[in-house]
Amino acid sequence: MREIESILSDGAPLARHLREIKLLAADLSRLGTARSQSDIAGLAQRIEAHQDDIRALTQELQDNVSTISADNALLTQEAKALHLQMRTLDRFTTLLARLDEELTAQAAETDLLYVVRQRRRDLLLQLAVATQAHAAVDRLAKSNEQVLRAMRQATTLMLTALQTSGLAVHAIEMGGAIDRATRGAELLATIDDVEIQRRASLANIARGGSQGG
Repeated sequence: MREIESILSDGAPLARHLREIKLLAADLSRLGTARSQSDIAGLAQRIEAHQDDIRALTQELQDNVSTISADNALLTQEAKALHLQMRTLDRFTTLLARLDEELTAQAAETDLLYVVRQRRRDLLLQLAVATQAHAAVDRLAKSNEQVLRAMRQATTLMLTALQTSGLAVHAIEMGGAIDRATRGAELLATIDDVEIQRRASLANIARGGSQGG
């Protein structure tokens, strides 16, 4: 979870990349509506200058997806282990409750009854802790899955935006018409979705950490 937090935090490269990608998307959107040749040429130069950087950012996004996927696999394993622990604890507490009832019915106020009740209280506390931990891990895993979906979508659209911008710049260089069907607006919306999911996942990590403490 620390690895995921380091990727999603406000000061991490991903957050900075999102801001840089927004600039490219905004330029793509403006390129589709620019009228004067000087504006078109200026936007084309800016887009062309950033294309190598965006390619590198795309690779970093893909690397981050791989890292989060691996961490999420660990979360899934942890959730399964906690679920098994919960089932075991629930079974033992149920057995101890029945034993308590039998001893009470026999009016057996003995040391055994005290031990049974004390042990059941201890197991119920462990069960409550395990249940809370399972809920926190499950919430983190689901939130990170949302982040992964948004990041994969952003990566795909980034590659599409690079292709579109490359074709637009090439058209300008060849004196042809600019393709008005740029994907800048769509890319901006997707980057906003990534940002929303990034912040939501960080909030879940913070809640999970406070509950775990």
